[in-house]
Amino acid sequence: MKRYILISIIFLAYFQVSAADYMQKVTNDKTFVFSNAKIKSGDDLIDNASMIIEKGMIVEIGKDLNIPEGAEMVNMSGKYIYPAFINAYSALGITEVSAVWQTMDGGEKEDFNPNIKVEKAFNTESAHIDVTRANGIAYNVTVPMSGIIPGTSALMRFKGWNWKEMLDKAPVSLILSWPTSATMTAFGSGPSLGGQSKIDLLYEFFDQSTAYLKAVESGAYLKHDLRFESMLPVLKGETPVWITANKADDIQSVLSFADRYKLKIAIVGGLESIAFAEMLKQREIPVIVPNVFELPNRNNPYFDAYYALPSKLYAAGIKFCISVGGNMEVRNLPFHAAKAASYGLPIDEALKSITQYPADIIGVGAGKGSLTVGKEATFIVTDGNPLEVKTKITKMFIQGDEVSLENKHKTLYEKYKSRYEK
Repeated sequence: MKRYILISIIFLAYFQVSAADYMQKVTNDKTFVFSNAKIKSGDDLIDNASMIIEKGMIVEIGKDLNIPEGAEMVNMSGKYIYPAFINAYSALGITEVSAVWQTMDGGEKEDFNPNIKVEKAFNTESAHIDVTRANGIAYNVTVPMSGIIPGTSALMRFKGWNWKEMLDKAPVSLILSWPTSATMTAFGSGPSLGGQSKIDLLYEFFDQSTAYLKAVESGAYLKHDLRFESMLPVLKGETPVWITANKADDIQSVLSFADRYKLKIAIVGGLESIAFAEMLKQREIPVIVPNVFELPNRNNPYFDAYYALPSKLYAAGIKFCISVGGNMEVRNLPFHAAKAASYGLPIDEALKSITQYPADIIGVGAGKGSLTVGKEATFIVTDGNPLEVKTKITKMFIQGDEVSLENKHKTLYEKYKSRYEK
């Protein structure tokens, strides 16, 4: 019996390696030319253009190109080619069904867990990945969610067999949920129960981490602490901190906190961040807008508080991007950008807010986020503007490899549609 088990294990291991090699090498040694398409390259939509891809990278875009010998021609007549989307902040891959706690792996129980690496908990078999990919999203920054410091985030690529193959960059940032100084109720705002005490604990933790760093740099003997060890890149300015804050008072506290510890930060949420527009612009602190369709709180009299936030950030010259939190909601990312466009954000900026701008904030903008020579060939093929609800995405390529757009929504649609065709 043991002999058969051993043979089975060896066979499965060989199959996994072979399959992984196939996934990585399926098109890496080929040259493709996508021709006769309308290609969105930078700010331009080039009609009747071609794009040459070699080893998963864009080598040329334009008209009347010299076609490399032996290249495989792909006629895209009547189609549009746009950069694929990047979602900058969500729990996709670590939460599945919110009502079933066994499928929720959003974080640990303690308040301070900077040593947690979210990519190792990423579920590559999540049903949400296929559905999300089918609407044009190729990358997602998955973030841990529980506690004050739940861990570090990771940029995951929706192509691969396991988390190691899907991992594109880690850590992207340390995640910090700022303990709010006030809480919202049906009767307005009031003091947060335990809010200030948690802020005090946060300062204490950072002071201890700073002391640990000084001890390490001095060469002094100290007991190894995994949590403090994980804070060293943060305190050295190597790993940015993404801090969730919406109220003006909290944002002001966050800025003072970042000054004290000389942190490189981004603000997640930022509903009232316009009050600090000049400071954010001068210090190049980006704002990640996590949900354009969010409802304003009771103290905010403007129904379009979130709808119009991206256009206000753009007008103020503040770096920003649009994302969608949660898990199953991530598929609606392009529609959040479209909503922002309907409330004053220029349409090209709306597209950049889910392509180039998140890539820049994540720190991968040199190789991702737009269809530009020298960047990776990650794009979608559509029959129109992808921010329009009626537009259909027919193909997606990630790093030059075509990926499947099959998903359970499409399967169920085809299944029940056939019922009425008989």
